Amino acid sequence: MHTLTYDNLPPGSTILREWKDGALTIIAAAREIDPFVRSRVLKRTAIYAAWTTAITFGALLVCAVAINIPLPPTLLLSPVVFSLTMLCFGALFLLLWNDRWRRAHDRLERDLKEQTIIVARPNELRIESDGPHGDLSCVIHRDEILDISAYNEFAQELQDRLVIHLKAGGKIQLLFGRLPAELDWIARTLRQIIDQSPESPRSPGI
Repeated sequence: MHTLTYDNLPPGSTILREWKDGALTIIAAAREIDPFVRSRVLKRTAIYAAWTTAITFGALLVCAVAINIPLPPTLLLSPVVFSLTMLCFGALFLLLWNDRWRRAHDRLERDLKEQTIIVARPNELRIESDGPHGDLSCVIHRDEILDISAYNEFAQELQDRLVIHLKAGGKIQLLFGRLPAELDWIARTLRQIIDQSPESPRSPGI
């Protein structure tokens, strides 16, 4: 019998798993936003704010050229004008970063309240989940599963999650806000298990 452990999972992970009697149990308990996760979100939101600021600056330059606004060279080279320009765009960056960070933090804080248990066997996935995105209790046969993937929606509120695509056309989404490396590991491991023959289950090497 294998006991619940953390090894082979990314730094900062709180995912637990147990391989027993031909089934893998994955437990994702509710968690707080720890310093590791907070630092990662701060970096991602800073990148988003920097890109948005740069695009805004570029758009203003394009507009100025398009409408042929005359700008004296001495004005462009003025230290005062340069400093004011940098100050304005610096303030825009900070405003965007603060807004994006607050929204991402609030969403992540809500997402990490989800509690999920996945029991994977070669012939089926059994899922029990309880959280802000709704309760879920289901058994999915391997013949119903089209694919299992880790989804990173960086441009849309930073909602990392696990997605189970169904052959019937629907999808099941869970484990919102978990680390991408955790989701990648879970998706890869579940795919390995359901791709096996139900008659000869084996540990996927976790």
